[in-house]
Amino acid sequence: MGAPVILCGRTERIGEGVIALLKPEFEVIHFILSPEAGAVEIPAIFRGEQPPPPSGTALGSKDYSQPPVAVILGGCYDDADIELLMKARWRRRSFTGLI
Repeated sequence: MGAPVILCGRTERIGEGVIALLKPEFEVIHFILSPEAGAVEIPAIFRGEQPPPPSGTALGSKDYSQPPVAVILGGCYDDADIELLMKARWRRRSFTGLI
């Protein structure tokens, strides 16, 4: 099993391909389709809580037993999206950061 990460993208089709490319070094535990959903779901995951049901996607292992080491953003996320995610107050000291 690879290091747990959260993946943010706009479509499941591309998300599936990215997940396959990240293996075996990383395990995508949660896939997020929008910055607004990420602002709610990411903080819950970092607090060790079961996040709300993912926003319309079944991608990701849903294994929340280990905290993610990174949140990976697709190229479609712009500066405003990143700012929204950073303001969600989910950062941890042991967290690598946004990739």
